[in-house]
Amino acid sequence: MVKVKIDRLSDQLEGIGYVDGKIIFVPKTIPGDTVDVKVIEEKSKYLRGKVSGKLTQTDCPFFYNCGGCSLRNTTYDNSVLLKKNNLESLLKKNNIMSSNINVFDNKIPFNYRNKISLKIVNGKIAFF
Repeated sequence: MVKVKIDRLSDQLEGIGYVDGKIIFVPKTIPGDTVDVKVIEEKSKYLRGKVSGKLTQTDCPFFYNCGGCSLRNTTYDNSVLLKKNNLESLLKKNNIMSSNINVFDNKIPFNYRNKISLKIVNGKIAFF
């Protein structure tokens, strides 16, 4: 068991921290979290971990066991900001310029299911 401070999010919205200088991916965490983590996978360049013990409270009793949504363990406004930053990072990383990303608030931010997965292949965004 190791204590990990989550610094940022991965492209897949998993928390990223460091253990002895090695990157560790911890699902269901957000930047600013400090959590006890059990290392469940060790590769030469990275680790994968699972939070052990107390987790951030959320209004959904299924959040930590279900894969239906991400970032439910933060406020709606913060989740929108984190997702926008994630998209900007992905576009920049793939040399796709976007001068302005418009965010439209969802009038019903919870209790819906609406998800798309986009992939970038050969510099083009594809609906997946």
